[in-house]
Amino acid sequence: RTVSVRQLLWHGSGIIRDGKHADYWQLSEPFPDVDQLTELVMEADLVIDSGTKLKYSNLGYALLGQIVEAVANQQYGEYVADHISSPLDLQTLTTYADEIGPQIATSYTRPVSGRREPISKATPTNSFTPATGWYATTCDMAKFLNAQLSDADDRVLSAPAKSSLWSAHRQHWQPRERRGTKYGLGFAIEKFGRCEVVGHSGGFVGYRSCSYAEPDSGLGVFVMANAIDAPIVAMAKGIFGALDHFERYATGDMVPERARLNVRLANLWETLEIVATNDRIVCINPESWTPFDQVNEELIMETPTELAITKSDDMYYDGESVTFLFNEADEVVSANYAGTTVTPEGAIATKPLDAG
Repeated sequence: RTVSVRQLLWHGSGIIRDGKHADYWQLSEPFPDVDQLTELVMEADLVIDSGTKLKYSNLGYALLGQIVEAVANQQYGEYVADHISSPLDLQTLTTYADEIGPQIATSYTRPVSGRREPISKATPTNSFTPATGWYATTCDMAKFLNAQLSDADDRVLSAPAKSSLWSAHRQHWQPRERRGTKYGLGFAIEKFGRCEVVGHSGGFVGYRSCSYAEPDSGLGVFVMANAIDAPIVAMAKGIFGALDHFERYATGDMVPERARLNVRLANLWETLEIVATNDRIVCINPESWTPFDQVNEELIMETPTELAITKSDDMYYDGESVTFLFNEADEVVSANYAGTTVTPEGAIATKPLDAG
């Protein structure tokens, strides 16, 4: 059966994800070399018809790397260095080598019985280099995103070529938490609140990272983590959500009476953050990675020290009030939030009840 390069790019080839013997992902054996990659592909065959649906495949991207090597007549890593790193001045983008070991952040397993274990840094990915195993700083990744976003930057790809990476997308069935995701050529197209972003997330053994950009605004966000269970997409989504919130509701200079309401408050039950801008005052959960996706309550200023709670969840405080107490320096000392005392974080009262 025929598989096209485009199908490999949008994960529509139908080929199995990692091969029938994929314990190299657990580091119990080395990542496959070229001959072993060929064996994995030949024994895997196609498990669904090519071109019918999105089926993510690391084998597919490893094969794409072999195509690049055959056409360019050089190793994939050398090709990236010559055609991406050098034009964009990416000084840290590299695959694993012993000499960079001390510069690599130690990665950790997910918690097992309450413990995280460090993972060996010496993990070259061999023929799977086109799919995984690259190291870089956030500074270099920011340069890479900038090059992707700028139509005028043709050092790696022309503007039409870059646009085609995410414009020729397909939308297929997705799990509940990922519905709405579309997939281009190596790029996912997703909705983060009001923002339509392009990018990708990925995981290696003990590492996770993601990069997303909003082409219309030119905003890009890159997140790295050295634990396999880090919620990197939620982190990126939260950054986009916060920036979008302030773009929408911080349209002018605030009067001091509103500015002084920005405070984090806590009691024995919860931590709250009051976020006041010129156009809106909200209470959010600062412990959430995406606090502006669903604010706790919206508040309306009635007097310089009293706010009315509105647009609250039915189970909470709609229609009630918040009263602030300030000191002479105009700092919040405490607040009565719908009948409950909250104080600036770090000053939670823990005095025991009088047993008498």
